[in-house]
Formats: sequence, C-alpha cells, structure tokens
Amino acid sequence: MRLVSVSLEGVRKIRAARVDFDPTGVLVEIHGPNETGKSSVIDGISQLIEPYAVNSPDRPFGDFVNYDAKRAVISGVISERGVNKYDVKRIFNKEGKTTSLSVRDLETGAPITQPPQKFLSSLFSTVARDPLLFLDKPADKQFEYFAKIKGIDKALAASDAAVKAAEERRKAARQALDLAEKMNARDGGAYETARQAANGIAEEPVDVQAVMVEKTEAESLASKIKTGRQKVEQIRNEIERANALIAETMTKVDQLEAQAAETEARIKAAGPLDAIEEKIRTCSSRIVNAQRINELSAKRTAAEQSKAEHTAKLKAFNDSEAAVKAEREKRQRTVADAPSPVPGLDIDAETKTITLDGQPLANASTARQAEVSIDLAVAENPPLKVLFLKQGSFIDGAHLAQIAKRLAAASEEWMLIFESVRREAGPDDDPNTFTIYGADLKRDGECDGE
Repeated sequence: MRLVSVSLEGVRKIRAARVDFDPTGVLVEIHGPNETGKSSVIDGISQLIEPYAVNSPDRPFGDFVNYDAKRAVISGVISERGVNKYDVKRIFNKEGKTTSLSVRDLETGAPITQPPQKFLSSLFSTVARDPLLFLDKPADKQFEYFAKIKGIDKALAASDAAVKAAEERRKAARQALDLAEKMNARDGGAYETARQAANGIAEEPVDVQAVMVEKTEAESLASKIKTGRQKVEQIRNEIERANALIAETMTKVDQLEAQAAETEARIKAAGPLDAIEEKIRTCSSRIVNAQRINELSAKRTAAEQSKAEHTAKLKAFNDSEAAVKAEREKRQRTVADAPSPVPGLDIDAETKTITLDGQPLANASTARQAEVSIDLAVAENPPLKVLFLKQGSFIDGAHLAQIAKRLAAASEEWMLIFESVRREAGPDDDPNTFTIYGADLKRDGECDGE
C-alpha cells in the first residue's frame, strides 16, 4: 500500500495544503527555513495514519489546530497495488478537544467494517512515524523491538524466565551450602574436641544401661553385707548379755548361735566386702568412660552427617551454576541462530542492547543510526509502506541516495517523507520535493500552488 495524496486544513502552522505524491518516487522532501511549518506538514501526514496527540494537559487535541481555525482536517487517499482503495479523514476539534476518524472503501463507497483506527494501525510500522525517535528509546525498549523484528522475542522471553529461575535456584543452593558449611564446621569441631577429651578410650559405643544394672546389683549386695555385719554385731552383743544370764537363757543362746552361724554362712557365700566395693568402683569408672565414648560416637555421627549434607548441597550448587550457564548459552544460541534482518545489526542477550558491527548502536553516527532505524522499519514489512523522518538535515545527499536505493530494493511502494532546511535530494524540478513558503506549501518547479 502507498499514500497517493494528503490534504491539510488548519493543521498547526498550515492553513491549507495538499500533497500529491509521485507514484514512483521514493524520497519525498519537504524543505524550507526554520519555523516555517515543515514539521507541521509531516506531523499532519503522519497524524492521518496514527495520531500521537492525546487529550491530556501536556498535549491536548486542541493544540494541533491552527490558532485561526476551529478544527484541523486531514484527509488522504491510500492505494493498493496501484489502485486507489481507501479514503481516510481525521478531524481534530479545538473547542471540544476531541477527534474523529473515518475510513471509506473507494470501491464500494461504504465505510470499512472494522474499527478505523485498528485498521490503520495494522497497516503502519511502529518505527515509521520517525525512525530517529527509535534511537531515543531506552536500550531495553530498542532490544525488545529488534528481538520482535528478528522473530525471537518469545524465545528470549522464555529463555529470560528460565535463566531467572535457574539463578533463583542457584541463590537458594548457595544459601543452603553456606549453612551446611557452618554446620559442618560446628559439628566437626565438636567431634574433635570430644575425641581429644576421650584420651585414647576406644571409640566404640558401650551399653551404659547394662553397666548401670551391674553396678546397682553390686551396690545392693554391698548394702546387704553391711546390714548383715551390723546384725552380727548386734547378735554378739546380745550373746554377751546372755552369757551373764547363761543359766536362764541357754536355750535362747543356742537359737542365737544358730542364727549367727546362718548369717555367717551367707556372708561367707557373698565373698569379701573389699572385693564387692572394688567391683562398685570399677563399674563407676566404666560408666564414666562409656558415657564419654557414647558422647564421642554421637558427635562423630553428627559430624559425618553434616559433611554428607555439605557434600550434597555443594553438588546442588554446582548443578545450579551449570544450569544457569547452560540457559545463558541457550539464549546466546537463540540469538545467534536467528538471522538478522539488517546486515551487521544484532543484539547482546546478556546486556540487552543492540549492536552494529559488534559495537553498541549508540556509538554509530547519527546518519548511520537513522539508516539502521529505517532498515528496521522496512524489516517490519507493514502493508502501508511509508516512513516519516524529522530532522532530515542530519542526513546528507549521499546517505539519502543509499537509503532510497535500499527502500526501492525492498519494495517499489516504499516512500520516505523527510524534512530538511536545505535541499538534499532530487533535481530542482523533482515532483517529490516541496518547499515551505511561510504557511504555504509549493511543489518545486511550480510557479504557484497551495
């Protein structure tokens, strides 16, 4: 699709003007001194397709209207395959601060069925309004746009999400590893301290309960022996008293002797008291040693468990580190494998910036950046092949010729409308060169015009 003509009425500095485009021209130059309305013409033409004005305090619709007019009217014709197809009309009302739009099918004379602005937006490139504005966008916005043009925006979004998830897992693994290292150091130190305190005691677990039972039995037996000896002493005392009354208590003496003999026999069967008490001391020592051994064994088990956990978490961290690296490499391959629509132009997926011949795009000259932006707009391949370039004076005639050649090679329908202070393109009677005189627009080579 291509613009055939555009009429402007009451648009900013322009009272009334009409632009009829040469059907074969690529470059459309609007030039003239500063403050004569060049930008008004380009804004008016671009506003026909997609307005940037919004009804807000900083840029109300009313500001787009000439101070002498009540409204601004922009109308134009769009051709499709060389045949006039659509009539477009947009009106900005100053007083009501509103805008209206209509698109009519010239074949049927009826309005199109879909919403007019949605239809026009679907025809227009997002960079076409002014490729230089693309260069003013933040680097991340340029990156997103170029990734979309390159056809890898969704793949990069998925890759970014995968890298972020992998980095989150790596962060969690690092925290777990740090904690494991602290636990490993703590439990290992506790085990070493206990081991040194054990002073060579065998590091085998001991059944403390069994030793405790053995000690208790020995203590019970020792208590019985002591009680028996006390009883024997009591009996002998009674014997002495009984001897004084032997005549009266002989029978009792015999009984007591029998009891004493029985007790002596039990004492003899139990063994010497010194041996029993030695056994008690031995059991007590064994209990102390057993408790130290068991404490050492428990701490050694904890240290070994901490070490095992540290090893596992170290592996998890290394795996997460490898996963992050793999996802980043995958993202780089995604970028590298996708062909670039503009020779020498690529993106750095890590820094999310656009590069030109391996260097940041921002380092290129303004003219070169403008060429690249125009190439990007062409790569979008919108149905309506028109570009608008303000501040065209930044680009000299040689670069404009190169741009025209690339546009013509892409499609014979492409057209670049640009403004300049001095003439840059075409002969003096070029039908696609217009000069601003005050608030009037005249085609070069014509004696008069609107």
